[in-house]
Amino acid sequence: MITGVRCLLYAENIVTWTESPMKQVTQLINHGLNLALKVLGCWCKENNMKVNLDKTVSVLFPLTHLPLHIDLSYRGHVIPHSDSFSYLGVTFDWKLSWRAHTENI
Repeated sequence: MITGVRCLLYAENIVTWTESPMKQVTQLINHGLNLALKVLGCWCKENNMKVNLDKTVSVLFPLTHLPLHIDLSYRGHVIPHSDSFSYLGVTFDWKLSWRAHTENI
């Protein structure tokens, strides 16, 4: 896989993530996550798999209050940013506070 990019796969669910210092976020997004999404797109095409883009979002977990903006795309589709996402029944919010999870259950 791509250096610095990690993947977690369970059944048909996949999460891809990375971490970096603030000064390297743009480089890591452009050369890390977007490259990993490109590799995923090629693999899916070769194996007749589809990614459900309606369930695909990006979430940032910053340690700073400075605004961050990232541009991720998968096979020409912009991946929308969200403040939270669910994975295997657990809802994670951008503050990792568990508030969104407890509200959902």
